[in-house]
This record gives sequence, structure tokens and C-alpha cells, in this order.
Amino acid sequence: MIATVGVTSNWYIRSILDQLVSKNAETTQMVELTANIENGLYQSLISLIALNDEDQPPDQSIILSEPTQQMHRSDFSSSIILIDQNLTELEQLIYKEETWQGSHIYLDVQLVRERFQFYNQLSLEWLEFVVEDKEQAQQMFVTSLNPYFRNNIIPVITHLREEAIYQQSTENLALDLQINRANISIILIAAFLIFISVGMALYLYRSIANPLKKLNIVAQSLGTGNLEERVEITKGDEIGELAESFNSMASSLQKRTLARDYLDNIIESIHESLLVTDENGKIVGMNKAAEDLFRYKKAELIDKPLYELLEGELANLQKLTPKAQFEGAVETELVTKKGARIPALFSESNLVNSKDEFVGKVVVATDITQRKRANERIRQSLKEKEILLAEIHHRVKNNLAVISGILQLQSQSSSNKQVVDALTESQTRIQSISLVHEMLYQSETMANIEYDEYVVDLATAISKLPLSRDKGITITTETEPVSLDLNTAVPCSLLLNEIIVDRLKTSFKEVTDGEIHVILRNLDTNAELSVEHNGTADSTTNPKETLGFTLIKTLINQLLGTYFEEYLESRDVHRIRIIFPKDSGLN
Repeated sequence: MIATVGVTSNWYIRSILDQLVSKNAETTQMVELTANIENGLYQSLISLIALNDEDQPPDQSIILSEPTQQMHRSDFSSSIILIDQNLTELEQLIYKEETWQGSHIYLDVQLVRERFQFYNQLSLEWLEFVVEDKEQAQQMFVTSLNPYFRNNIIPVITHLREEAIYQQSTENLALDLQINRANISIILIAAFLIFISVGMALYLYRSIANPLKKLNIVAQSLGTGNLEERVEITKGDEIGELAESFNSMASSLQKRTLARDYLDNIIESIHESLLVTDENGKIVGMNKAAEDLFRYKKAELIDKPLYELLEGELANLQKLTPKAQFEGAVETELVTKKGARIPALFSESNLVNSKDEFVGKVVVATDITQRKRANERIRQSLKEKEILLAEIHHRVKNNLAVISGILQLQSQSSSNKQVVDALTESQTRIQSISLVHEMLYQSETMANIEYDEYVVDLATAISKLPLSRDKGITITTETEPVSLDLNTAVPCSLLLNEIIVDRLKTSFKEVTDGEIHVILRNLDTNAELSVEHNGTADSTTNPKETLGFTLIKTLINQLLGTYFEEYLESRDVHRIRIIFPKDSGLN
């Protein structure tokens, strides 16, 4: 009976340990694959950044050669291939495990695949832009590619790895609980059998006293942890069978200890620093990574309070309440043996026994020094790009001002009224575009302008033209806050300029002291631009062989806008309305 208990318990405990080792191996592989994917993503972004840095103006001091560009493109392609290979392995690992079907990990892997494919497609489009339109490529990199990488891919990879680690911890706790319950059952059964054996020994004392003494000595030796001790009894009676059962139990315990040593080796191989504390917050165990991170030897860390390795509020909380636990990972600073401060991600989980009593904590610390340095380099690079972009907008604005000045000089040197009018109209168009670049130059984002402010500036500039000033036409504005990007603002500005100039030319031929009122409304995803005037009802919708009318129709179509023209009898004004999406998808 004892032999049966020993063999059964050995099989049961071994099966639990096999599950534990298997789950840990799979989770460790998952963490490694996600780390490879993350490294590959960062390497691909670095290659794109390097290519982006090559596309500088000719006055840069260093111009990288074409082979260098090919090298960066090759590095990017290699990174994409490596990411795809690791992602495929990760999918195969997830799909073959039934317990992960439909879980957060399963859904996260699908999400990673979808976002990686979109990132790859977006990157390939960007690489084509680099060749075709460097300025457009620069803007696409700043506004689309890099934010999508930071906000939509990296957080999912990080969440996937955290889910894997969390699931590993949950499974380990569950399997440890099963082992504890199995040990308790074995102990109870063994105690019961020993009780029966003692009763039989009292009955057959003289015949089995010496064998029982030997058995007792071996049992005590096993109890002290000497698992190599065996009972040396060769009789084939009940005592001999009991001795064999003790030997089998000792072998089972010895194998279980070896399995735990194997698990300890796995923990030692983890790159993250792992610390284990007792209920008082003192360190009772750690892995090799923790010794390397804190620059302590293992003996120096044992019994050391955890709060002495931390900084700030986290250290104070650990000192006052060792049972306090943070939710998720916390960015903090760790203190090494020599007093150096290391930035790290800090997370912890409570350890409880079979009675659900708090017995300590498992703490994981990850050194993020290199990550912070990389982020700082990226931020510095982005700052330099913003300065360069601002200078480009400033130069474009100055060049447009030069062109406008040339047109003005040309109009002054001509006596033909039609030529002068045409040059003046072209000058207003150039000024409308120039105002867009001037506001972008003064904007903090470099990607959008506050279009309500632009409308006011444009109306002021047109009111100073002879076309409106000589007739005494007043141009007023009424605006709501609306933000537009460069691709939408430029055609919208040309459209507003053409409508106002067209009204001045057609609706106020015989009218003086008139008024044009420009209204800008914010309609959630759309914007409404209205021009009201008290002139005649000459409509821009009538077919005309004029450049202005052609531009108005073309620009409305380009903005995907809808055109309305109506007469407001109650106010005796004519109104032109254009409703268009604020994000028209223009390239």
C-alpha cells in the first residue's frame, strides 16, 4: 500500500512538474519571441530614421552615399523579415495551445499581426515617397509613420509580453497549490500507514524490532533532508515491502528536488531582475540578473530590506507597509551598491500560502537605461526636424512674397487694365498661400494651423486691395475655432480668396459701400465656410469662361465639398456656403 502511494504520488507530482516546466518553457519562448519582434520593430524604425536623416537639404555638411541608402533599405527589409518570422512562430505557439484560444494573448497576437502588416505597408509607401517627394515623405514620417509605431504597435507588444508573464505566474501558483495539496495528502496517508505499522510492531515486537529501528533511522535521515539515504533490508516480508516503499518515496522526493533545481535554472536564465521577499519586506532570494543589476553579491542581498534598493515614494511605501502592492509596472529609480541611480520598470506580486496568507512578494525590475537614451535621441532628432520644417515654411513664405512683389511691380509697369487685373488676382492667390505657410511657421505643431485666425488675416489682406478699397466694400469675419492641415488649408484658402474676389468683381459692379461677411463654422468632422454679401445675385454657378470660376469648381471638388447658394430675403443678402470635411484625405 505504501509503495502504491509512493508510485502514485510520484506520478502525480511529476505530471504537475512536467506541466509547470512545459508552461514555463512555452511562456519563456513567447516572451523571447515578443522581445525579438520588439527589437526588430525598433531596428526597422532606426533604418527608416537613418533614411529620413539622409534626405537633408544640400547645405548639410554630410551627404550619405547611395550604397549607404541601399544598406539602410536592406536593413529595413531584413528587420521586416525577422519580425514576420518571429511573429509566425509566435502564432504557431499560440494556436497549438487550446488554453490560449480566445484569450487576451490570442487576441493580442492577432492584433499585432494586423498592426504589423499596416506598419509594413505604411513604411513601404513612405519609402516610395522618399524617392518621389522628400518633403511629403518628411511630413508623412512625422505625422503618421512614427506616431503609429509608438502609439499602436509597441504598446500592444508590451501588453502581450505582460499578459504572458502574468499567465505564467498564475499557472505557477495554481500548480504549486496542487503540489502542496498532494504533499499534504501523501503525508496524511503515510502517517496513517505508519500508525498501522506501529500497531503491528507492538504485536510482533520481538520479531521485527531491529528492522523497524533501521527503518526509523532512515526515516529520520530522510526527514532531515538526506534524500540519498536508503533502507538496507532484504527480507521479502511486510517490513521489506515497507522499506521498499520508503526507498521509492525518497527517490520520488529526490527527483522532485531535481525538477525544482531545473526550474531554478530557468529563473536564473531570465534577463529581468527577480527578487523574492518575506512578509517583512526582507530579501530571501534573487536571480543572477538581480545581482548584476544592483552590483551586490547574493549573500549581501539576503535579509536586506527591499526599500533600501528603491527611491522616492515607492521606497517610503515599501518601508511603511511591506504588504502594499502596486498595480502594473511603475517607472522608478533603483539604487546600486555604490549609490548609482538606475531607471527601471518595477512590478511586484504578492505570494500567499495554501491558507491564502501573505508570505512575501515576487519583484521584477527591468533596466530601461538604454531605452531612455534611445527615446532621448529620438526626441532630439524630432526637434531638429521640426526646426528644419519651420525654416522650410519660412523660406517658402519669403519666396512667395518675392513672387508677389514681382507681380506687383509688373502690374505697375503695365497700362493694360486687363493685364493689371489678372496680375492683381494672381497676387492675391499667392498671398493666400503665403499666409498658410506663415501661420505654419509660427505654429507649434507644424502640421496644422488655426484656420479661424487665417480667415481673419486673409479678409484683412483682401480688404486692402484696390478692388475693395476703391469701392468702399467692408469685409467682416465671424469664426469658430477650426484646425486644418496643410493639404486642406491651401485649397480652402485659394477657394475663399477666389469667392471673395469674384464677389467683388461681379456682385459690386454698380454698388458702393457694400459689405461682405465671411463665416467659419465647426461642424464636428466637417467645416462650413460661408460668404454673405449685399450685392447683386450674379452667381458663380453660371458657366463662365474665367480662370476664377474654373478654380472655384476645381477647388470645391478637390476638398470633397458641397456648394450651396441662396438668397436670404429676411436680411436681403446673398449667401454662398461650402461644407467640406476637415480631414479630406488629400495627399
